[in-house]
Amino acid sequence: DEGLAYVMNLTGMATNRMLPPRRPAPALELRRITNVATATDLALINGHAYGMGQEIVHCICNMDLWRDDSFGYVGYVDGKAVTAAAAFPVAGTVYIALVATLPDLHGRGYAEAVMRHAVEQAQAAMGYERIVLHASDMGRPVYAAMGFEGTTRVAIIGPQH
Repeated sequence: DEGLAYVMNLTGMATNRMLPPRRPAPALELRRITNVATATDLALINGHAYGMGQEIVHCICNMDLWRDDSFGYVGYVDGKAVTAAAAFPVAGTVYIALVATLPDLHGRGYAEAVMRHAVEQAQAAMGYERIVLHASDMGRPVYAAMGFEGTTRVAIIGPQH
């Protein structure tokens, strides 16, 4: 007898222009998602960061999501995938998703650096100015410091385990 349970809160956030970085960008090798290997790296980083099950990870590690107008990037340090972010065209905006860093590497600026790169590449290709995202409670202060303003807060529910 399964029901639904609270998973997390998300806050819609948006900006037309991000504020300048608060610190220098960390050294990362940024690779665009163009193959199953980089897509899998993004999926695994998100799985570890958000405690997602393998069924969720599997649906984002194939190439169906990654079209020419999708700007997913993985950041590597010494050859190890440590952070990821993606930008997609949604309703005339640059929609940011799948921003994550391995949990033991938080606080180094990796997620902000890879996200800023994804935004820059997406805006140049799409010609859209408006940037929108859904922030977790942990990410909300980071995005606010980047110039994003909160809009709507929602509770996400999922299957009860």
